[in-house]
Amino acid sequence: MTDSEYRALAEVSPMKAQRKLFDEYYRYVYAVVFGRLRNTASREDIEECVSDAFSAIYQYCGSSSGHEGELRGIIGTIADRAAIKTYRRLSRRPPDSSLDDGSADRIAAPDDIESETERAVIQQRLLDCIAELGEPDASILLLRYYYGRSSGETAAELGLTPAAVRKRCSRAAEKLRKKLSDEGITI
Repeated sequence: MTDSEYRALAEVSPMKAQRKLFDEYYRYVYAVVFGRLRNTASREDIEECVSDAFSAIYQYCGSSSGHEGELRGIIGTIADRAAIKTYRRLSRRPPDSSLDDGSADRIAAPDDIESETERAVIQQRLLDCIAELGEPDASILLLRYYYGRSSGETAAELGLTPAAVRKRCSRAAEKLRKKLSDEGITI
């Protein structure tokens, strides 16, 4: 079915046009969606994705797309994008668990909440102390130690020479050590 054939049929009866499009392309859309989701989605999720794809296809065909010729390429692209969207949605979804089915026993709990909280507080205080050093020292320390950038990369980003970055980095690290030791924090 071409775009112009679909539009001509849609002018007479939009429902017949959609039905003909569905009958002609259902297997194709299902194959595209199934190919993307076969290892990650349930049958119901695949069928829902096919429905979503046809909804988007009808919407596209109902608009003035200006597309001429066969619809197969457009339909394949829309189906593929719907499958990718479904895959991303399913990948983010946590596994199903219920307190009634006993699976709650398998949910991992932190071993030591107190030490994890203490570590988070220390990390926040460390970031605060780095910020108190001012610029460009704070940026140099973050780029070097947090982002793992070399002296040359840090220098290029901050508009300094690599030698200046190395010197400022060692001085800033020493200032940071002193600030942290004054607060009783050792790293």
